[in-house]
Amino acid sequence: MSSKLSKYSALRGEREYFKLLAANAVNRFGDSVDSIALSLLMYEVTGSASMMALLLTVNYLPTIILQPIAGAVVDRMDKKAVMVWMDFARGAVVALIALLLYLDALSTAALFVCVALISTLETLRIPAGACAMPALLEKEKYTVGVALNGGLGQVCTVIGLALAGPIVEGLGMEWAIMIDMATFFFSGAAIAALKMKLPPREDAEKVSVRAVAHDMADGLKYLRGSRLLWAITMLGMALNFIASPVNAFYTPFVTDSLGGGATLLSVTQLVQVGGVAVGALMVPRLEKIRIRTTATVTGLVFALSGVAMPALLLFPALVQRAAGLLAISLLEGLSLGVLNTLYSSQFMIHTDKEFLARTTGVTNSLLMLMSPAGTLMCSAAAAFMSVPECLFYLSLACAALFYIVTRMRAFKEL
Repeated sequence: MSSKLSKYSALRGEREYFKLLAANAVNRFGDSVDSIALSLLMYEVTGSASMMALLLTVNYLPTIILQPIAGAVVDRMDKKAVMVWMDFARGAVVALIALLLYLDALSTAALFVCVALISTLETLRIPAGACAMPALLEKEKYTVGVALNGGLGQVCTVIGLALAGPIVEGLGMEWAIMIDMATFFFSGAAIAALKMKLPPREDAEKVSVRAVAHDMADGLKYLRGSRLLWAITMLGMALNFIASPVNAFYTPFVTDSLGGGATLLSVTQLVQVGGVAVGALMVPRLEKIRIRTTATVTGLVFALSGVAMPALLLFPALVQRAAGLLAISLLEGLSLGVLNTLYSSQFMIHTDKEFLARTTGVTNSLLMLMSPAGTLMCSAAAAFMSVPECLFYLSLACAALFYIVTRMRAFKEL
């Protein structure tokens, strides 16, 4: 990448890209408000931690099961229209949740249906959205485009997380849900205004079971046929897997082992998300370092953060432990921001445009599958070890796994 195209000034004049950026940023703000409001709503409606966990599982299932099919289906449709209508449809479902909540008629069953429907609509939206940026930017600008999109998205996430509590407590749950609804409608309208054409591919037939099955097989064949693309996919899968120990044990470690509370959890989450934003924005500045080296170092830093966390128990005072945890959270965020941006930009660069929807559907399903696989590993380990021991040993094993993945021969091309 030339030094000129590694700077954000390369995006100057890309008006349509900035429209897409605005839509994505508003979407991320709505998602962050929703992540707090909806989790509170889930617990309020179900009244059970077990049912809430089941509801979260339902939220993941459409992505894991339907993504390969969705990618093949979307490839035969106008992808811009899919993005617009999926945003409007998700906004309508969220509006329905707000209405039922206002009428005091939101049951557990209705919430299950709405969450499953939103997740299914998002499953169709994801492969269509993956085709948008390549249609607006030259390939040489993909990295800065992805980095700015990711960084700004994380900034909006921080703002949303910071405002979510005051919105819920000050305006009420209904208003928090309505704000989320408004962001979906704004995103749909902004994308509809884009001067961008994402028609079905030229050889596409009408959507049918046979045609979709053929496209799924074609997408898998394309993925398997590129050693580099498969290696990049393995990188994404490894990243999702190595995040499992910290994700699974973070809350019990902070509250039970460190002796912290909700405030410390909230602050460290904000610091981590802020780190992700900075890490994403840093990527174009790391062009002089080999991509493989950058991925290896940041991946090991991210995985080994779980090894470092139990060391905080050596500090006698909570304030010292909290300071150490904030430093670790910042490093985690920086590493995660770099890794996510590297994965997204390299996947986009090394995938032909006509295969983006199909391959995104397949790879997203594989990536998402790694989260429950890692969580099951953590659940089994917790039956034999304490939380700090689980964090130490599992994170150490995940660091070794990530290093092995980045040593794949195909990564030498990066």
